Amino acid sequence: MVLWRLSFLQIGCVFNSAGAQTDGVFPPSNLEVLWRFLLQARGIVRHVYRMKSVRSGWRYITLSAITSIFLGSSHVRAEPIDSAPADRQAVDGIRPGNAFSFDTVRLFGDDTLYVFTAPSRWDGDDWLTAAGGAGFAFGTTAFDRSIRDSVQAHRSAALDKFSTNFEQLGSSLSFVILAGFEGYHFIADDRRSQEVFLDGLAASLIASGIIVPVLKYSVGRERPSDSGNPYRFRPFTNHNSFPSGHTAQAFAVATVIASHYPAWWVQVLAYGSAGVVGYCRIEQNAHFTSDVLVGGLIGYSVARSVVAHNSKSRAPRFTIVPYSDGRSSGFLFAKEF
Repeated sequence: MVLWRLSFLQIGCVFNSAGAQTDGVFPPSNLEVLWRFLLQARGIVRHVYRMKSVRSGWRYITLSAITSIFLGSSHVRAEPIDSAPADRQAVDGIRPGNAFSFDTVRLFGDDTLYVFTAPSRWDGDDWLTAAGGAGFAFGTTAFDRSIRDSVQAHRSAALDKFSTNFEQLGSSLSFVILAGFEGYHFIADDRRSQEVFLDGLAASLIASGIIVPVLKYSVGRERPSDSGNPYRFRPFTNHNSFPSGHTAQAFAVATVIASHYPAWWVQVLAYGSAGVVGYCRIEQNAHFTSDVLVGGLIGYSVARSVVAHNSKSRAPRFTIVPYSDGRSSGFLFAKEF
């Protein structure tokens, strides 16, 4: 602990890593908050009593009152997410309270950085899972032609109409659904629905707005409607079959919804609808099965990562706590890295 003494203030700066012990200084317990408040009040009375100017005394009282507000708000914000009730843990985290603010833009940037740097935090099991998923996706290319031929042989006008409409859940309708969650937040002041909106937008931006377009352009796989050959690739061209953007978007939104609402029927409805979107893209002869599979894996993985990251404990960068031991008064500044 490094201390500086300025005028009557004793300022303590505490620098600790995440999860480190701070000897009860950060965050303070309820008893510590009450005790420090009483000590601060006693220090105020003594200091004002010694002052010759009543005006100066009231200025000091005003400053101390404002600081006490900081004390209460800092204590609440520093509480770990695990201390929240079970029905609130799913909606706490680092997301901003106002979805239409610059903080939301910063959240999206932070989510993007977190997703793209995820491999640096993987352990052996994570790498094994990623390798298994990639191997499975590559293995399905052996069945791309046969599945495509089977599905196309059973096409009908009614199925075409259904697929054309339902696949919109992987594009424009997915954003309508997210907007509906935000609308419900405004009507019912439901925090969880707003966080579905925020996480859904972030996952969509990363999965469908960045990862999928980059892969499409760099891989350059021909669509089944072009040649029917699943092994024809023309990188850096307009051939963009791999991966399926509709499926990635559908699974990104479905995963966000299912993560915030763990009821079994929500899981079935969300993931089932996303799976049907993938089938619709195959039925429309727009994608091979492996395109759909990889698109779904991208949307699912990105959304899970975004929800987990945004649900982390809302630890403040700085915490300000009034300090008084009867002999000196001041502020205690704490910073967590």
